[in-house]
Amino acid sequence: MKTKLLLVAMLLCLGACDSTTFDTAMRRAVREKLKDPDSAKWGESYVYKNRACLEVNSKNSFGGYAGKQVAWLRTFDSGTSWYVNKIEEAECFEAPVKKLAENDEAEKVAEEKVLEILKSKAYKITAQELSMLDKNSPSTDKCLLQAQDALTSKRLAIQANEVERFAWEMEYENKIKLVISGDCKS
Repeated sequence: MKTKLLLVAMLLCLGACDSTTFDTAMRRAVREKLKDPDSAKWGESYVYKNRACLEVNSKNSFGGYAGKQVAWLRTFDSGTSWYVNKIEEAECFEAPVKKLAENDEAEKVAEEKVLEILKSKAYKITAQELSMLDKNSPSTDKCLLQAQDALTSKRLAIQANEVERFAWEMEYENKIKLVISGDCKS
């Protein structure tokens, strides 16, 4: 009898605990974006490398459930911190999550290639510095701006559908050739 009483008391204590204590890092990230985070009902989730999707249904500003939505997440570390890219009406399944992770890897390779080209031209710049260049400043090096534009074209090519990919690849090739040849200085 004492065992049953102790078990019931423990269950009551656990039920009174704040539910966010038991949430995963992904759920916490999504909760921060919801109008009524305590109303969240969780559905399917898929995680692949640094990307994830998570289904959620929560109450809107009027107090009614909005319907199933999907949060698309990304982590830049080992999964301890997740960031919500967007929440939209969609389906959460494995294929798009894998595609996003593959795109991330392809973008990283493209970034490294552009940085290697810049290094061969005696530029010492990080990926973050390259992405933060001020296009409107007359003092910004023209070849660095050209490399930044080339990398943007490559990223768009990676994310594009098959029809648009060729055009973005050609734009990348034309821009990076100017960096390689040094003709971007003029």
